[in-house]
Amino acid sequence: FYSPDNFPIDNINKIYTDDGSIYAFSYGNSFSMYKEGRWESQNLVNFDSISSVVSVENNNYFGSYSDGVLDNSNQTIIDENYPNSKLKRLNNSNKLVISDLDYINKKLWILNYGSDTPLISWDELNWESYNIGSVFYNYPQELTFNNKETFWILNDKKKFGGITLFDLNAKANYHLSVSNNKLKSNNINSLALDKNNYVWIGSDQGVIYYNCSSLDDIKEGSSYLTPNDGNKNIFQNIIVNDILIDNSNNKWFGTDQGIFIFDSNQNKIINTFNKNNSPIPSDIIISLKTTDAGEVFILTENGLVSYQTYNEVPKPNYLDLKIYPNPVRISNDQSIIISGLVEKNIIHITNQSGRLVFSELYEGGGLVWDLKDNDKIKVSSGIYLVFILSEDGSRKLIEKILVI
Repeated sequence: FYSPDNFPIDNINKIYTDDGSIYAFSYGNSFSMYKEGRWESQNLVNFDSISSVVSVENNNYFGSYSDGVLDNSNQTIIDENYPNSKLKRLNNSNKLVISDLDYINKKLWILNYGSDTPLISWDELNWESYNIGSVFYNYPQELTFNNKETFWILNDKKKFGGITLFDLNAKANYHLSVSNNKLKSNNINSLALDKNNYVWIGSDQGVIYYNCSSLDDIKEGSSYLTPNDGNKNIFQNIIVNDILIDNSNNKWFGTDQGIFIFDSNQNKIINTFNKNNSPIPSDIIISLKTTDAGEVFILTENGLVSYQTYNEVPKPNYLDLKIYPNPVRISNDQSIIISGLVEKNIIHITNQSGRLVFSELYEGGGLVWDLKDNDKIKVSSGIYLVFILSEDGSRKLIEKILVI
């Protein structure tokens, strides 16, 4: 239940995630933040068209499609007139366009859309700008870091499109496009790095991926791969607008045909959501974001909804393990939630006589068991034992579930 004052802003055009929180932006100066189950809304003063946000210690920096960067704690706008600033306004425009922000290696990284040096860093003392290629690559929209040395920069498909790679150590750049056979399409909408450091790329022509993420590996000959279920290439020739990697390393593809959840270990689609089988108000998915608790927010052309997966961020140990509801009434309850799991888990559920009814090697912090055995048959009333082992088998927990 949500009280009337706990809704996000109207006219949401973008959802964004940072530091475990979900942000909803409108086309103006208003934003809402969702954390620990509650929305909080705020209006920024003299700062419009919010594009992005990043948390730095106890401060937030906001990017804007028109006004530069806002230092929220000090209520200071950082633009081309800020001391030693490297920021530049868009040609033939009065707009200072910041398309994305990130905080890496104790520096604020800024995408200054339309600048001849559109990648900029600032550590509150020193500014540095980087040439990431010719004029064709001066329109970056999204910044993703591989947690090692390489930025993956998604370029505006309405300009020249494609992807730019930038190595922080070598200060080198490399471009992926159809012309050098590194992309299937230049119209890139989204990219995401999974837990294996694979890079998943969504475009107007489907999905491709790379099994490496460094500039050197890509440049030295790595070719893109296409998801294949053994019979055919899947997700091809459909518009993929966004990609979300959940805490089990599953890939959620937001498309113009609804949502597809893909298990890349098994190379198969494990679930789909559309208007016919779920409450999503439109099959045209604009964006997908998730909280640390496993709640997935889905922005469609007709509004925002969320779906609680209970697949939270994995814990370092089993001290917070919970199994609920317990007891469970099979006539009313549809599932049991196991939360507080570690990165990788071996889960076995047996009946009192020892017959195995459910078994899974599970990666992720929370699991929903639908009370069905491995043959997809609903279990009967009784006592069930839950055995949970960490991946190396060094820790075993036994819990009992009463099904009535």
